[in-house]
Amino acid sequence: MSVTENTFKGDLLAVYYNFPGMFEIDSNAAADIGLNLTQPPARHPRMPHDHTWLQQSNHFNPTFIGPIMQEKPDFAAMIGSRICHDLISPIGAIGNGVELMQMDNAGSSPELALIAESVANANARIRFFRVAYGVASSDQRIAKTEVISILTDITRGARLIYAWNTPADLSRREVRLAFLLLQCLETAMAYGGRVQVDHDDDGWRMTAEAPRLKLDTLLWDAIAQHEAPADVSAGQVQFCLVPAELGRQGRKLTVEIKETTIRLSF
Repeated sequence: MSVTENTFKGDLLAVYYNFPGMFEIDSNAAADIGLNLTQPPARHPRMPHDHTWLQQSNHFNPTFIGPIMQEKPDFAAMIGSRICHDLISPIGAIGNGVELMQMDNAGSSPELALIAESVANANARIRFFRVAYGVASSDQRIAKTEVISILTDITRGARLIYAWNTPADLSRREVRLAFLLLQCLETAMAYGGRVQVDHDDDGWRMTAEAPRLKLDTLLWDAIAQHEAPADVSAGQVQFCLVPAELGRQGRKLTVEIKETTIRLSF
């Protein structure tokens, strides 16, 4: 190693190890953090030989800056995507088979019509769950026509009506949050009703109107405070996922509940 390289490494060591001591006063951690300081909280940097712990160190790795923090994978969403992916194909195949049977005059029967309706409903639910509980990256998009198709299929024959008024192209992650909130509203509208969804530059707004609401106030109070409820059933898991998704998107949820109306904005 040349003299120049030795000098450079020595200077680098001095900068690296002196930096933590640049703002010490008494060379004593307990005294330095006290509130009653007798002198300004800075002094001339110490020399390398002032660091007893440096004298004990025989290795320097200027490239090591500590562990790299990585975002934890969303295992719940990955499981949801896997289940929906594995089920949507066989359910679709069953639906195609039923359609072929219905094309035959001998296959037109109330029993076959009931099977066809059940298959269509299952297929719609799988598509809905794939958006609500599946993996969604920040750059994924979903068309408005696809969303309306899903909502139309899951409400066919039901007492719930969805009016979806949004731009043509949407962030899949935002729609995921909207679908989770639709499921929250669904638990409160057991007797039917209408939900209008609007989205513009000011954000998302949902207005749910029903002749009668069935509310679990503990669940709604929790998500209004951006907290996951402490005790939920399997049918209420969406209330636990909403606060986490709000935090992931950096959004704030506003909840307004009246006798027959629930208004959400985020």
